[in-house]
Amino acid sequence: MTLTVIEKCYPNAHGWLKLLRGKGDDEGFWFVREPDALDRDDYTEHDTETSARQHYEDAKRDWMDTPNWEAQARYDEEHGTDNGYAPWQRDRDY
Repeated sequence: MTLTVIEKCYPNAHGWLKLLRGKGDDEGFWFVREPDALDRDDYTEHDTETSARQHYEDAKRDWMDTPNWEAQARYDEEHGTDNGYAPWQRDRDY
């Protein structure tokens, strides 16, 4: 299977979300690969660009709304913050 990446994003550092289009024998088919697809051959196939784009946009929204606590912990460790806030920001009255 030969695929071309049409769009991709890295929502909340969960992994790559890709909108792909088939080439050759798969010409005319569209695929979406979500970040939780650990098997590189785990794609959702669509017959139309419209349905593939809808799946891609829905998945992007869902993954952006899913916190990635591991990425936040790495950021906090590297920057000396707590959930992205510096100590002076946590104790501040707004």
